[in-house]
Amino acid sequence: PGADKALPGTERLFSALCETFHASFPQACVLEADNDVLGPFALFQVPATPEAVKRACLGIESAQPAFRLADLDVYTPDEQQIGRGELGLARRTCLLCSEPAVDCMRLRTHDFAALVNRVHELLTPYRT
Repeated sequence: PGADKALPGTERLFSALCETFHASFPQACVLEADNDVLGPFALFQVPATPEAVKRACLGIESAQPAFRLADLDVYTPDEQQIGRGELGLARRTCLLCSEPAVDCMRLRTHDFAALVNRVHELLTPYRT
């Protein structure tokens, strides 16, 4: 949440996510890796079905509490995004409650400071 996507711990979290992704898909090829206004990112090509990749990515996102901060998007070869809905799964839950995150964002259910504090709490183990 918020404009600052380069919070302390972000780079180490990104590295841990990439290591976990490579462990799941050792045959993945890095097409691009960089930093932009949304933070660090990497684009991989994976020789597996998009549905299998998305399921694995959802597993990665739930492997550690801070991995919830990642948004591991998966696209088909014709650039269609594979989301939770396409897999018959519930929407991503909020960081502060069990409701769908998109609903909490739209309704502004939570105080912005509480959300930012939760993000900082999740990043704490990745700070040097």
